[in-house]
Amino acid sequence: IQNSRNQKWLYTCVRTWIHLVRARDHVSFRSVYRFGNKFSIHLFQFLIMEKGNHIYSVILVILFSIILFFPTIYGSLDNSDQPEISESENRTLAAKPQLEITYVDIFPDQYSDYYDDHFPLREEILHFFGRNIKFKIFRKSPVPEKVVIGSDGWLFQAENRSIYSGKRDFTPEEVETIYLELHNRAQYLASQGILFYLIIAPMKCEVYQDELPHFFVRNPEGTRTDKLIERLSTDTLIRFIDIKEALIAKKGNEKLYHKTDHHWSTAGGFAVYNEIMNHLGTFYPGKRSLNDTDIFPVIDSAWIGGLGNMAGLAPDLNEIRFHYTVKNPRSHISEEEIYTPPEWFAYKDIYEVRKYVPDSTLPSIVVIRDSFFNNVIPFLSEDFKNSLYIFDAWQFLPNYDIIEQEHPDIVLLEVYEPFLDHLLPAK
Repeated sequence: IQNSRNQKWLYTCVRTWIHLVRARDHVSFRSVYRFGNKFSIHLFQFLIMEKGNHIYSVILVILFSIILFFPTIYGSLDNSDQPEISESENRTLAAKPQLEITYVDIFPDQYSDYYDDHFPLREEILHFFGRNIKFKIFRKSPVPEKVVIGSDGWLFQAENRSIYSGKRDFTPEEVETIYLELHNRAQYLASQGILFYLIIAPMKCEVYQDELPHFFVRNPEGTRTDKLIERLSTDTLIRFIDIKEALIAKKGNEKLYHKTDHHWSTAGGFAVYNEIMNHLGTFYPGKRSLNDTDIFPVIDSAWIGGLGNMAGLAPDLNEIRFHYTVKNPRSHISEEEIYTPPEWFAYKDIYEVRKYVPDSTLPSIVVIRDSFFNNVIPFLSEDFKNSLYIFDAWQFLPNYDIIEQEHPDIVLLEVYEPFLDHLLPAK
């Protein structure tokens, strides 16, 4: 009977630990409290065990107590500054709340969020269980709500699944609203003698569908992006450049997206550049300057992208990165900064990127963009006398004040596919 009790206790312990590993991002005061209560009941069974097992019981209780209280003791002795940003999760951690009498009802939840993000040895514990148990043993993503593991080490954004499957969709009214917003911009720019182009940076899962896990299934009726593109196709003022098909056609030759990141590689950036210039050639024939012989690869050391870091899978999924560079660049970086980024924007240093080529016969361009365009800038800048790239904190605003001051020949808007809803007024 006693042995069966011990087996039951061990079974309960293992089940509880597995529960905590699965809910690693949801550990809170409440779960720890329930965890402690469950163990306290079974520890009592050890106190009434037979005399011959007493030493074994005492040793096990001592070891368990050390494991239970060590993080708290360690945290009280550690005087180092607490991080504000989690590098592995790529997010801002919860700040320590201040107790206010008028808002006392929300304080427990706020403090629980704070403790969840800052309990002692948090990063080490999450990394150990995530990388060594969930990934190495079970081949599961340590953070399945953020990162999905595909075949051959390919990583994908978990949040894209809802768009890919059609769960996150646009209503007909939202499609029309976005279309009218873009049409009005194109109409205004046309009145100023400026051409308006639009490109949508496709999700990685759209290009590398063959590397997706089995549960990542595309909506057979199409995605919300497909609906918007269909609506845009009826407008002659909005010059839409479909880069997805170009990327799919070229993916067999080179790795156009990083395996451990959701962005284009420089090879992908060069493919996008080629597609842009193919369309611009209609209005500026003969101005395209770069081809395959004008670039060369530089091999970086072992590297892991944002998705790999978020899942804590370095160095297991480190990849060799080829960085394509222009052989004889003629564009120069301008140190001039005219425009002020939003105060809350974290990447102020790349809000405004300005380059120029000393050739007055070339056109000029303003690009409203996000981080996807980073690997296009070195190539596109070779074809314009003045090129200005505005990273406006994923707002994708018209930025008429900038355009009126620059008065370019072309305005190009680049939007990452999941951010298309930022073009809605409510966003």
